[in-house]
Amino acid sequence: MRQRISRLLALSLLVTAVAAVYGQVAGFSFVSFDDGVYITNNPHLRGGFTAEGVAWAFRATRSGHWHPLTWLSHMLDVELFGLWAGGHHLMSLLIHLANTLILVGLLERLTGSFWRSLTVAALFAFHPLHAETVAWVADRKDLLSTGLALLSVRAYVAYTRDTRAIAYLLSFSMFALALMAKSMVVTLPVLLLLLDYWPLRRTPGMDRAHDVPEAPSAANRIRRTQGWGLLIIEKAPFLMASFTASLVAVQAMAGGGGTSSTHHPISMRLVHALSAYLHHFVKTFDPTGLAVHYPVRGGIPLWESAAAVLLLAGVTVIAVYNRHRAPYLLTGWLWFAAALLPVSGLVALGSTPMADRYTYFPHIGLFIVLTWGAADLVNKHGSASLRTLLRVAGVGLLGILCLLCRQQVHLWQDSRTLFSHAVRISPQSALARNNLGLALASQGEDEEALTHFLAAMRVDPESMEAQMNLGIALARKGRIPEAAGHLEAAGRLQPEEAEIRSYLARCHLALGRVEAAEAACRKALALEAGHPRALINLGEVLMRQGRVHEAETAYRRGLRRFRGSVARPMSGLASALAAQGRLSEAVVIRRQLLSISPGYGENWYRLAVESYLMGDRASAVRYCRRARALGFEGLEAAFLERLERFGRGAGSWEMN
Repeated sequence: MRQRISRLLALSLLVTAVAAVYGQVAGFSFVSFDDGVYITNNPHLRGGFTAEGVAWAFRATRSGHWHPLTWLSHMLDVELFGLWAGGHHLMSLLIHLANTLILVGLLERLTGSFWRSLTVAALFAFHPLHAETVAWVADRKDLLSTGLALLSVRAYVAYTRDTRAIAYLLSFSMFALALMAKSMVVTLPVLLLLLDYWPLRRTPGMDRAHDVPEAPSAANRIRRTQGWGLLIIEKAPFLMASFTASLVAVQAMAGGGGTSSTHHPISMRLVHALSAYLHHFVKTFDPTGLAVHYPVRGGIPLWESAAAVLLLAGVTVIAVYNRHRAPYLLTGWLWFAAALLPVSGLVALGSTPMADRYTYFPHIGLFIVLTWGAADLVNKHGSASLRTLLRVAGVGLLGILCLLCRQQVHLWQDSRTLFSHAVRISPQSALARNNLGLALASQGEDEEALTHFLAAMRVDPESMEAQMNLGIALARKGRIPEAAGHLEAAGRLQPEEAEIRSYLARCHLALGRVEAAEAACRKALALEAGHPRALINLGEVLMRQGRVHEAETAYRRGLRRFRGSVARPMSGLASALAAQGRLSEAVVIRRQLLSISPGYGENWYRLAVESYLMGDRASAVRYCRRARALGFEGLEAAFLERLERFGRGAGSWEMN
């Protein structure tokens, strides 16, 4: 009973600590790093769960991934919380907490050691490298895939102790779902073979004298298989699923803007993979100087590659040499190496060769090595007082990790904080420069934003995002010809991006190139049917061409899914209705718009005109004066002057 209470207290303390470290995310906002692609600017998610949205989730390959389960998870968040960022963040926190508790139960089931399992789970919960996965809403895929992979392993353990096939089917089902969240877990069949070696000890030739001392009865219940061949055959469905998921991932990467492995020679990918392994290993023990993005480096020094080779080879040799005395070394180390392989850059070298989030699942193996190794070392060579001292030191270490993790989580509070830090750590990151520019632009600091967009282009002239965002920023400052040039360059870098075409159409309209604007809108809609900005721009094109009925349709379709300022599109829709003689409908829409944007002078003028045409001259005069008070001028100034004169009892309404 006492042991049970101590376990419950330890688990309660773990849950409380997770809440204390990560609870701050409830007050965080979305960041300008894929949160828009995944949630805030994704029209397929805005309605929550819909038949159309679910069907899209299974077809979509946005951001170079096919992960329908991740999309469905985000849909659930929108259904529950709308676009309240705190709700999305809290859901990620709950999943991370669930993953931590699942890991405790799984390792205890595997080894019979609660306290060692709890230590591994605590390291997993609080390591600063994992802050990114929890605090970044768009990284839901790593949270889901890891949790489902752990559940798959849990069901597999049940299968090894039970002759029924239901546990095997459950394990395979959880694995399939994990692949549908993120294909990074494709190496799980290899990890199951490692667990067969230790701690399940299903492999031939394992010395029974080295079974886990904490749970010999559990080890005796394991279903043993004769020979490695049968163990591999047993994993055949898992291996087939991994192969299929890998093919889908390569196709999704090619179709979703990712970088295929064929774009880089194997020698370059090997060098970057070695550097990635070294980086993630070193940062495990020195989790400082972390950033949201580490750019691809042009030339990696020879000493770094040599150090990585020595590290990988040296640890592997030590693990193999001690495979009978300390089998957890081999299982844990190879878990880390195998789980990290799909994102190491060896298979496909993208724009993010290293990332803190990549360690979320692989770290489990490394933490097993550290925990079991430290415990064995102390138990075999330490006195009672030394064991007590080391336990206290271990608790202190976890406390330090909690503080570092909390600081790392705090950086994700908003885009400006996140990318200001990233630029300090990785000044050569075009992505960090570009996204800091976006954050500054959203706060009205256009000049400073332009500086960072230009810096991003200097670092990476082939950055589509930097070209596009620089074009948008220049357009907002009225430098339309320059803006159009950068948007055209962005379109050449990424011909399949609809958003570029929609902004380019706006520039063409500003320059009076109506036909070019229509072509850009049509291209954007061909790339992404129903693109809201393209539809709204198309509505303006059609109005200029006198095709008012088509313009009305385009405006209405665009407004249903548009997330930006609705002043211009609503005004355009009202003008389309007025041009058809549907003045009362136009006036209703203008009044709706004025309740949203009362400072929009042109809309007051249009409302004055439409009220006058409907015979409501008193309202027309009142709206006219409001337009003048807001500084509205232009070709309509003569009409405004006559309205004001009429309001003073002078002149007539004739527009001679």
